Amino acid sequence: MPQFVEGVQRFADEKHIHYDLVHSHYWLSGLAAETLKDHWDVPWMHMFHTLGLMKNQIAQSSDELEPQVRIDGERHILEQADCIVAATPAEQTQIDSLYHITPKKLVVIPPGVDTSRFYPIPPDEARQVIGIPNTNCLILFVAASSH
Repeated sequence: MPQFVEGVQRFADEKHIHYDLVHSHYWLSGLAAETLKDHWDVPWMHMFHTLGLMKNQIAQSSDELEPQVRIDGERHILEQADCIVAATPAEQTQIDSLYHITPKKLVVIPPGVDTSRFYPIPPDEARQVIGIPNTNCLILFVAASSH
């Protein structure tokens, strides 16, 4: 984690990039985000991919239990982040009931796309916009993790 944070800081410094906000997703990135927030003196918002305590409630064996370091990390993030974003009201209820955080910093923002801004365009136009000739082949790789 320290190497990752150092790399992000070095990249921003070398490119003279100023960030107005740090957004993290998943507990490990939340731990990195806290250091970046302090370094840049900007607000930090966090979303959880899943919740360790929720996973532990539905675990069917001890092998499926999340480690205490994750639970402690999630609690720390919930205490330190400026804003916690839940994707659904159900997730908001889970976070509140499992971790008991201050409700004023917990908001629901459903995932979605602004279709007035993001919309399909013809493939040849898309290639032109990103500078890929029509003669080049494109490969799309999408992966999902079982974790």
